[in-house]
Amino acid sequence: MVSSRSRGIANAFLLVHLGIATACYWASFVVWDLLLYHGGIPLRGALFYNEFLLLGFLFTSESGARRVALARQGPGAAERLARRQTIGVMFTLFAAALASQDQAFPRVFFFSLTPLLYVVSWFCHHRVRPWLTTALFQRRDHYRVLLVGTVSRLPRIHRWLESKRELGLDPVGFLSDETEGETLADDIPHLGRISDLQRAIQSEQIDQVIILELVRRKDIIQEAVSICEREGVRLLVLSDLEEHFRHSVAFFEDDGFHLIALREEPLENPMNRFLKRALDIVVSLPVVALILPAVTAVVWLFQRWQSPGPVFYVQQRTGLQNRPFEILKFRTMKVHKGPEDRQATKDDDRIYPAGRWFRRLSIDEIPQFVNVLRGDMSVVGPRPHLTGHNAAFSKVMRNYFVRSMVKPGISGLAQVRGYRGEMRTELDIIRRVSSDIDYLENWSFFLDCWIILRTVTQLFFPPKTAY
Repeated sequence: MVSSRSRGIANAFLLVHLGIATACYWASFVVWDLLLYHGGIPLRGALFYNEFLLLGFLFTSESGARRVALARQGPGAAERLARRQTIGVMFTLFAAALASQDQAFPRVFFFSLTPLLYVVSWFCHHRVRPWLTTALFQRRDHYRVLLVGTVSRLPRIHRWLESKRELGLDPVGFLSDETEGETLADDIPHLGRISDLQRAIQSEQIDQVIILELVRRKDIIQEAVSICEREGVRLLVLSDLEEHFRHSVAFFEDDGFHLIALREEPLENPMNRFLKRALDIVVSLPVVALILPAVTAVVWLFQRWQSPGPVFYVQQRTGLQNRPFEILKFRTMKVHKGPEDRQATKDDDRIYPAGRWFRRLSIDEIPQFVNVLRGDMSVVGPRPHLTGHNAAFSKVMRNYFVRSMVKPGISGLAQVRGYRGEMRTELDIIRRVSSDIDYLENWSFFLDCWIILRTVTQLFFPPKTAY
């Protein structure tokens, strides 16, 4: 199976990648220990952090199919993969150092590792993976592939076949009842009608047959299964259910039943929910206990000076499963100044002077960490909107309310992508909601960590839409 080959390459590449990263880690440690610290760095600490280095690589590594897809994104893909992996590994190392309260191991050593790990990751994705694929799949391991189906589906699968040539899939021709004497991209000739399947398998020494759609006539599929089993040939059927649903689909197996859903939802896994909740508590508890009281005092002083009134602003928003909750924010607008469902705009006269800075630096969002501790929100997730805005935005995107399948967050994937603040056009709504749904479908613990780090960076370098 193609998927087995993809997973095998992914696992082999991961082992090689971990081996090279570990070797570079210890080489760097030896240089630092002998030349700079003269044998003073504790070996036990080096072993401890080596384990977390490996954990960081494991958690930031993509699944086999996802890794191949990312590597096929064209120029810059290796750099993006390396950058993401380096950030994840360094976050893991510093988190381990903070949790262990280890003072003996020099933190500056981690900073020296950053460029080295980036180069190692880039080299592995850019050079090692293609070399490993070529080495594992010699010419004798290649499959001769026959395509069967309608001509209209050939261009769609051609790009996928091109990406699988490195895994040993060599398309030699196609069968179709619609055309004769044509070729696909000048290298996949038309070999006859679908009824010629057995003859084509024998004459072309076919190893694998790929049917390009779920044929409506059962007798065609049953005949293809019978011929392939009799000839000892692998058979794949390309699902076209997405075209019928007009939506991407995900396949599941549970207690012997094979099910189809519209999307993957990693946060339906209770362990993933536990990890996310643990991260929420670890981040929000220190903020509420240590930072919120001091910031509240500062905000109160500015409000007394520029806009007397309540320190906090409580507003009803919609959260998980579209259920209402009361969100807590520092008040940044003048009291009784216009309708609450009006979006804040640039140079909005409702905002008092210091409030502009509170909004730009996201200081007004700090009380929401109380909502996180309560369980109404998460540190990371789709931003919660007003009920009136939900009704308006859902008219632009029919799948708008899918974003409510996860808890709303203080920051989210849309915000770190730059889709923050006022939504003035339909394109603004589509970009933000699409990012929220991407987050729901692709959640991971390290994605949350990456979003948190990007959000912290934006506190010092706010985007233009922060007002």
